[in-house]
Amino acid sequence: MLSSVTDQKFISHLLLNLRIHINNMNTDVFGGRIMDSKTNSISHKTNEMKLSIENISSAGTLPGPAVIIQIEGDINIFSAKALKDAFNDAIEKKIYILLIDLSSVRTMDSSGIATFIGAQNRLSKIPCAGLALYSLTPQIEKMLELTRLKALFRTASDLSEAIRIFSI
Repeated sequence: MLSSVTDQKFISHLLLNLRIHINNMNTDVFGGRIMDSKTNSISHKTNEMKLSIENISSAGTLPGPAVIIQIEGDINIFSAKALKDAFNDAIEKKIYILLIDLSSVRTMDSSGIATFIGAQNRLSKIPCAGLALYSLTPQIEKMLELTRLKALFRTASDLSEAIRIFSI
């Protein structure tokens, strides 16, 4: 039981701050997704990162369905799960060509790298499947070179080049 007015004010202050923090959190932190039926795309957003996922038609140039995943912000331990979920959702829907736009990624930590490696490993077991990273920022490109992981991934300067990687 609260014994003083000071204790009650302290508890009220804590609850107010907690409420403000929860209200500022995007529902996507808890796995929510925003679907745009007009563009056939899905958006995920956390405090660190925003994902936009767009299905593209193979139109005879690709060996199968593909998605463009645009990432904005920071890929880190707090946001990597949303990215992993997006990769897994695509693969479960038999979309085996993932074109990843990294032009708006500021930073990526080891959990982000692990997420890309995991998706690449999963896709490498499927014929005509893969992941292509394109429009890498200088920071991300340097990080991949320093870790010697750039050779593990297909990289391209832009979306057109990324599509040509998988063209039949």
